[in-house]
Amino acid sequence: MGLPQACVIGEALPSIRASERMRPMLCSHGLPTTGADDAAMEAVHSFRDHLLQMSGGNDGILDAASAAPQCPLLQLYAAIFWLYAQTRAGNIEAEEWIRRAEKNIAGANDREKSLLEACRRWQVNDPEGAIDLLEEITEKYPRDTVAAKACEFNYYLTGQHFQAERFLGHMERLIDANATDPDLQAMYAFAQELSGHYDKARQHGEKAVELRFATPWAHHALSHIALVTGDLDRGLREQTDFLPTWDNPGPSIHGHNAWHLACLRLQAGDPAGCRDLYNSHVWGHMPASKGEQADAISLLWRMEIQDETVPAARWETIAQACEATDDEALNPFVTAHRGYALARAGRTTELETLQSAVENASSQGTDLRRGVWREAGLPAFNGSVAAGRDDPAGVVDALLPAVCEIPRIGGSDAQGDLWREALADALAKLGRDADRRKVLKLLSGTRDIL
Repeated sequence: MGLPQACVIGEALPSIRASERMRPMLCSHGLPTTGADDAAMEAVHSFRDHLLQMSGGNDGILDAASAAPQCPLLQLYAAIFWLYAQTRAGNIEAEEWIRRAEKNIAGANDREKSLLEACRRWQVNDPEGAIDLLEEITEKYPRDTVAAKACEFNYYLTGQHFQAERFLGHMERLIDANATDPDLQAMYAFAQELSGHYDKARQHGEKAVELRFATPWAHHALSHIALVTGDLDRGLREQTDFLPTWDNPGPSIHGHNAWHLACLRLQAGDPAGCRDLYNSHVWGHMPASKGEQADAISLLWRMEIQDETVPAARWETIAQACEATDDEALNPFVTAHRGYALARAGRTTELETLQSAVENASSQGTDLRRGVWREAGLPAFNGSVAAGRDDPAGVVDALLPAVCEIPRIGGSDAQGDLWREALADALAKLGRDADRRKVLKLLSGTRDIL
């Protein structure tokens, strides 16, 4: 369901009404919002709630922002909607909404001006710069949960595991001001888990579920705890209870949560149950989505590492979905997954195009971004391609020197373990058992080693 459109004010009204519209209203979190009327404020609340609950259905923000051009915050929320796509086309759309926000930014407040700058950084693929600005916003406005959630996504782009200490410090600054908010409790739980504080993570994850049972990000945090600690029975029981609430696996967190449950089933020796979730929740809802592609590729790759047969037709289907954006390498984490899928499907031409995009990405952007690509992104991509080609020596050559850098490419601890599993598998195939044992010690224990 779309967001409500703002009321249209007739041209015949006195010009003073335009200046009155620039006076900030306060949202339900007590934050001033420039140029908002009642309908625009309702859209602000709807976007915030959908984003924090990760429930999908946020495309209505585009109509709401179009109907309220005098409200720069709505224009920036429309930009954020597109930035989550992680595509070149999404970035182009986001740039247009940022420009619309600029038209009224002179009369906006400091929070909105800072959000504009953060969106600019994000849009030009400078997530580290976006993080700096978003953290500044929440330090001044701890109830700005949209800025907090957007910052969390940029931690994902730069490696949630790699950013764990920073992520946790951020959430600790906000939790008192948002103690009754289940979505902030869930974010706090995830930050605790990434930092290896599993008891505290469980405490806050369960608190979020008590506040609202259908809190998918809390389900996500609890599944992480189960996966990285090997608490499979509890994880399977909890996530199976949560599964009926994941009724929108398309543009939401629900498909990714199902990925976690599928990983639990696979780890527990239930490949059939894993395949069932792949078919029902993980793949086929929004195949053009970079997130859905990464989940599907990761799950099938993990199955192959455990000697489960994946039909060639599955890889061909995913490769077809990747083909439309095979010239994009915006994020090392997603790009490495796509490299594996194209190699697995034997898509030589598309893989060469993607390889060229990777090489361009590693030579562009900020110094920090180029360093991430060189030191972590390129090894992860090359190792993924080698694995897709059944080349264990190539996997080892690419990944072994960089194994401790992998968390920097993006994703979480559970997601990053995939490359360590792939490296361990390649070492086993080469008979290098001593090196394999060393790598296995890193699995789900890197927070103590890196």
